[in-house]
Amino acid sequence: MRYLCFIVTTMLVFSIAGVYVPSVMAQNSRFLANPAAVYCQQMGYRYEKRIDENGNAHGVCIFPDGSEAGAWEFFRGRAGQQFSYCARQGYGIRTRVQAENGYVTECAECIIFEKEGMPEQRMDMLELMKINGDFPALTDGLKPSPLRQPDGPEARQKEIINPSDAAEPARSPRMAALPEPMAPAVALEAFPSAFDWRNYNGRSYIGPVRDQGSCGSCYAFGAAAAAEGAYNFAVGRFDAECADFSESFITWCLAAFPEYITHFSGCAGADYEYAELDALVRYGIPAEADYPYTIVAPSCCTHLTDPSVKFDQWHRAPCGDIEGIKTAILTYGVVDAAVNVTSAFQNYTGGIFQDTQTTCPDCEDTVTNHAIALVGWGTDPTYGEYWILRNSWDSTWGEGGYMRIAVTSARVACAVAYLEYGTAGPPAPDFVSANCDGTHQATVCEGDTLVFRDTSGNIPDAWLWEITPSSGHSYINGTGPESQHIDVMFTAPGPYDIALTVSNGSGDAALLKPDAVRVVKGNTVRLDLTTDRYGNETTWDLKNAAGAIFYAGGPYANSRQYIRDMCLNAGDYVFTIYDSYGDGICCSYGNGRYSLTNLADGQIYKDSDGRFGDMQTTAFTIAGIKGDLNGDMAVTLADAVLGLQVCAGLAPSGDLFPGADVNADDRVGLEEVIFILGDLAEAQ
Repeated sequence: MRYLCFIVTTMLVFSIAGVYVPSVMAQNSRFLANPAAVYCQQMGYRYEKRIDENGNAHGVCIFPDGSEAGAWEFFRGRAGQQFSYCARQGYGIRTRVQAENGYVTECAECIIFEKEGMPEQRMDMLELMKINGDFPALTDGLKPSPLRQPDGPEARQKEIINPSDAAEPARSPRMAALPEPMAPAVALEAFPSAFDWRNYNGRSYIGPVRDQGSCGSCYAFGAAAAAEGAYNFAVGRFDAECADFSESFITWCLAAFPEYITHFSGCAGADYEYAELDALVRYGIPAEADYPYTIVAPSCCTHLTDPSVKFDQWHRAPCGDIEGIKTAILTYGVVDAAVNVTSAFQNYTGGIFQDTQTTCPDCEDTVTNHAIALVGWGTDPTYGEYWILRNSWDSTWGEGGYMRIAVTSARVACAVAYLEYGTAGPPAPDFVSANCDGTHQATVCEGDTLVFRDTSGNIPDAWLWEITPSSGHSYINGTGPESQHIDVMFTAPGPYDIALTVSNGSGDAALLKPDAVRVVKGNTVRLDLTTDRYGNETTWDLKNAAGAIFYAGGPYANSRQYIRDMCLNAGDYVFTIYDSYGDGICCSYGNGRYSLTNLADGQIYKDSDGRFGDMQTTAFTIAGIKGDLNGDMAVTLADAVLGLQVCAGLAPSGDLFPGADVNADDRVGLEEVIFILGDLAEAQ
């Protein structure tokens, strides 16, 4: 009978290093973390990433007595045996090495019975953990059931599922626009029998091996590897000069933008849409040195103004098309891909991996659970063609962090995508304004700071920002990377025009956005939110009376407090908090709660105990000031001018801001103008 080792996934019901790893992320597909890191921390030991002399990452597990072992050596039972799960249960431990079908796997076994003259009885260590309910997230590459159970040891046992009973994961909605497939591949005979971006003309166009640790951020590492490979090839950077992009910018900054928050998020994984590649095309990515990798979620992204590299387009290679994938690798560089990890894949140590998952029944929507990159291919006389797969489980997994995998095994050819860098031509100017949480915002309070992020096409290398009226910042003839994205503090109320002129060797172009920002003397409304133990299910938004989203947030880490201050002028608003599971944020799985308070007058709009179903809505009104016709929370000459324009038919009357009407006739008239002028005269 064939012996099976078991697989570790990141779908845990506990916290790792202060980061929530969700037990249910039904809409996501690529979510696996480094299994050795997960095991180390599940055992209660400290996991630490080290960098060797060649820049490759490797994980170390540090034990209570100060000794340490390589994380994969510990996971496989080759080191730190006295600290293993087997030892904790009073058993011995050994490493099972299995070679078959051209590859080798290793996994730890507990020796549960050992007596001279009698057969030794062994059990896979992870299977024993599963039986004991000590490691509830052990499946054979499939996701756990979305049905949660109450807390307690019995519930932990119930959350273990039979892989054969696991439902296929639901998919999130399609992105609004998807790229067209790549042009048909060239003929097979045009390809060399082997190709490797680690050794192209004696140079490496991809950097050292990374380690994602115990975070389900594999999608960010696959995307960053593809971005690094495409950029390095396009600009001729190799060996020690290879680019090293920030995976954390993808997981914690780009994931916060409202157009991406439902597609990928922090340590919770990503769906099948490759929205992270779309984000690299739209917003770009900074260097690792500017935002080093972390698995701890920040309260807000502080790296939106870091210099970044932006890509021109992304595309999918044709589903299951080996020649098409080779074309993408040869033409553009390292590609992003997905696999369906099984226990054999997880425990791979060398050889040419192959399994029976060789078809793509749903094409790019075929079930996968882990993102990787492909850097080339080769041919073996016995086992045929294989890809050179780059993983993010450190350099001690597999063959130095890589795997040779048969070209259709583990569904590796089903969903492959790639990036393009460096379209020639004059730049196409564009930019967005954003808060540190990624919310695109046009209204800010006096004294607030707003980020303007360049999203221009065709790779500009010089930027000139003009902000009218002057807000205290001047950007003239910006040619350094510090001028690419800017943050501006607005010190006076009123509307502001924002203009951006970009240039490169092919020319220059300008874009003006009139009234792009409105600065008001607003009220600060504070959201004080504490999540339950399923914080990834919690999101919220704040809309005005017209239904436009002013602020939004989530998903979140578990059992953490979040403070969000929102600047609002006079008007009617609706706050809605959502729970994707439909059980609120209290009280079966933690004591979440939230409140909404106007800091200007102390009014509490909502103080919720967190008990609701799939959503809870709170409507509130911020009262205005008599005569404040433009809603900037101040009575100024601009209000009188607006009143006269309305009376003369030169401006639309619109709706009066609450409290602005001086004679209760619900319209702008001469009464308001007279009141405003009198108020201004009295103030003089």
